[in-house]
Amino acid sequence: MDGNAPRGRMNLESSSVFGRNLLEVNNHDLPTQHSLFPTNTLGLCTALEVDMGFTTGFIGGIALTSSLFYISLNLHERNRLYQSHLLRQQSNLLRNITDPQPKEPSQTARHLVPGLADRLKYRWNTELEAAVRKIQHFDYEQWRREAEDKVSAVFSKGLGSAVDEAEKKTS
Repeated sequence: MDGNAPRGRMNLESSSVFGRNLLEVNNHDLPTQHSLFPTNTLGLCTALEVDMGFTTGFIGGIALTSSLFYISLNLHERNRLYQSHLLRQQSNLLRNITDPQPKEPSQTARHLVPGLADRLKYRWNTELEAAVRKIQHFDYEQWRREAEDKVSAVFSKGLGSAVDEAEKKTS
């Protein structure tokens, strides 16, 4: 440092980086890039260079910071909830040892009187069940036999009287 320079300021002429004066740095020392994508000797792209600007870096930093903050808060909240659960459980256990809870009285059977709507529903359901049972257990063969017997009796009466009249006329 130069003794004549004001305190807290660096004299750029005399400061050096790795033995070189800062003012001697020229463009030849900086890496140059002629295209957006670096290429190999065949002209093919070898890697994609990501040039992060101010906005992208700022938004990425905010996203990273806020996600880490959210994760740490969520972890802290879960730990606190677990601790409160354990403390509540231990408190109940100690309270039950020193002052046991009285046993709950056994529940007595209650008889509820159904209202008009419930009684109508019950009556409807019983009638419906009876009709379904009747249809399910109906003997169709027996019904067919009885119907055939009745129809044959009607025809035999009608035809029987006609046959008797025909026999009287012929005799």
